[in-house]
Amino acid sequence: MLVAFEKKASDGTVVPLIDEGFARLVVPGDKAGGRYISNVRNILILSAPASPLKPKFF
Repeated sequence: MLVAFEKKASDGTVVPLIDEGFARLVVPGDKAGGRYISNVRNILILSAPASPLKPKFF
């Protein structure tokens, strides 16, 4: 997952996401854009427990 705060305009310049909120969550590979979330206000980062899977599976 990526946190975007700028985008490329039609003329190729990079502009901030002013009209779409401060930031947008982007999920690479999501072709439909269904996982894009605009107007992100807060991001809470937590640690996850260790995976029970062996490393060869991910």
